[in-house]
Amino acid sequence: LYTLRAGGTTPYDVLKAFESSATPSLMQNTSYDSALHSLNFDLSSYRNLESFLLDACIFYPIFRDNTYFVTNPNVRGITVSPDLGVNFSQARKKP
Repeated sequence: LYTLRAGGTTPYDVLKAFESSATPSLMQNTSYDSALHSLNFDLSSYRNLESFLLDACIFYPIFRDNTYFVTNPNVRGITVSPDLGVNFSQARKKP
């Protein structure tokens, strides 16, 4: 298993990690690179690139349409960044 974090907040950011010039090098495939560079940035294009990775047995990406975070109403200062990192450094609980 390999944990892959997006370098940003879009599916493109994850798919870009498989480009031949990416570091670390996860795949070397000029057909994939061409498809990535001609991406239409729509759901169909994302699915096609995801299928490319699946067919090549490189990676099984797991995407979720929605992510939910729930906290107790007495808790303050917990923040969630767009890449789904959770920051507890300012967390406080009301007495």
